[in-house]
Amino acid sequence: MTLSPKFVQRNWEEHEDYWSSRLQILRNSLALVRSEFWHFERYFRQQSENPEKNPNFVKTIYEMESASFGQTVTRAQSLINNQHEFFDALFDKYDDDFFLRVLWKITSNITNQLDKVMLELWSIAVNSTDFDHFRLRSAVLEIDPCSIPTSWRLKGICHSADPSDYEDALSNSSPSVYSHF
Repeated sequence: MTLSPKFVQRNWEEHEDYWSSRLQILRNSLALVRSEFWHFERYFRQQSENPEKNPNFVKTIYEMESASFGQTVTRAQSLINNQHEFFDALFDKYDDDFFLRVLWKITSNITNQLDKVMLELWSIAVNSTDFDHFRLRSAVLEIDPCSIPTSWRLKGICHSADPSDYEDALSNSSPSVYSHF
């Protein structure tokens, strides 16, 4: 089914409020990942500053906090995965919706960033005493909630973007969802 550009734009505008709320939910989930990391990092500092002070208790709290943070990351991954499933359904109906390709590529990039965080968290689960916390911190800092555009910014991106930059967007696979935590 090929749609005229005017129909696609009208269809987008009819559902702009929906897209605006969906994009805000995705941004909020990424903001939560970042804020939960700061809570998690506080426990990391406690462990590294006072390792001799009740080490088993501090280690237990640290491992619990890493599991809690992992659940937050998994929820963000699940939201993006659900959105990709929705994109798939829309691609089947409207193969001319350029904005879906843009969103697919953006969310795929974020998924890669979340995957890096999960891999670092798995390192903690395997060995919490000999863990490079700065790799986790770097992975979390790559996640930018503002990388999910607002509906207004998405329209601007779609208007000014080179379509060839998004031709391969669908070659990025759907996001992984890790349920280790």
